[in-house]
Amino acid sequence: SSSGCSGSSSSGVSEGEMLEDEWEEDPPSRRSSPHAPPPRRRPAVSAEAHGAWNPRLAAWRPETFEKSTSQRGRLVEALAVCPLLEKLEGEALEAIAGAMPVETYEDGQCIVKQGSPDDHAFVIVSGSAEAWQDDGGDGGSAAGGAAPPRRRFVRRMQEGRLFGEMAMLWSMRRTASVFAKGRCELGKLTREVYQNLVAHHMRSQRDRREKILRKVPLLETLSDAQIEQLADTVKVRVVAPGETVIRQGDKGHEVFFVLAGECVATAETGTDSESMDTQEIGRYPKGTMFGEQALLERRRQAATVAAAPLAPCAEGGEQ
Repeated sequence: SSSGCSGSSSSGVSEGEMLEDEWEEDPPSRRSSPHAPPPRRRPAVSAEAHGAWNPRLAAWRPETFEKSTSQRGRLVEALAVCPLLEKLEGEALEAIAGAMPVETYEDGQCIVKQGSPDDHAFVIVSGSAEAWQDDGGDGGSAAGGAAPPRRRFVRRMQEGRLFGEMAMLWSMRRTASVFAKGRCELGKLTREVYQNLVAHHMRSQRDRREKILRKVPLLETLSDAQIEQLADTVKVRVVAPGETVIRQGDKGHEVFFVLAGECVATAETGTDSESMDTQEIGRYPKGTMFGEQALLERRRQAATVAAAPLAPCAEGGEQ
């Protein structure tokens, strides 16, 4: 909604919901004294259950919104490079893009208002937008009244940028107003979609990574907690058919786990171009790993490994 954007409002963090209160327990000597100060309140931390622990969320199905092929493609591209969604794979990004309505704003129209308690973020599909902050005014005007707020330019955001995620995630009030710079199209990501689709896909992908990592012989001595930490730290990389993952002769700094698809290892033999020969020496199906020998022994790669069919690989560093 564009109503009320021209006015000023103070920014800040909204007070969180208190579902349950706890009190700090005082020693008996302090409680028995009639002059003792009242006990101090201690806020409790509460979170909503997800998945099978919450039947309402487990049965949730997203509403899908019609959009053009180009709009959907630009949304997926923008979501893929967003740090908030960096661990999600193509199928999950497609589902999120389908559940995001695309809204059109004209030049100068207000997208979000500073101080408003919204529950959604935006992705710029096309065009650009500008963020401005009002300082709320200080001191009196010439007529003795309150000084009008001063508006300060913060930044311009281009196509593919996600903004407003703090309000979506943590119920924070908007810290700036955002206006369309020219005509622009925005994809709207609500908290409901994020909690149900994004969190669900992240949990399912993490569980899948854990399951595969537990089957790797090199990791069989790791505890459940260590496997969980490893599943959280690996980076998911999707490689196109024929794309090289590691190259023969390069230094080994990483190890890879095949999450889906298959990778092919080839080795070159010979000393010159006439005697050079490339042969396939092995394949790495789903659930296998490669690159560990060069990493552990700190030597160069003995073979080149490339993707066969589409193969997402989990990449782990030296740590």
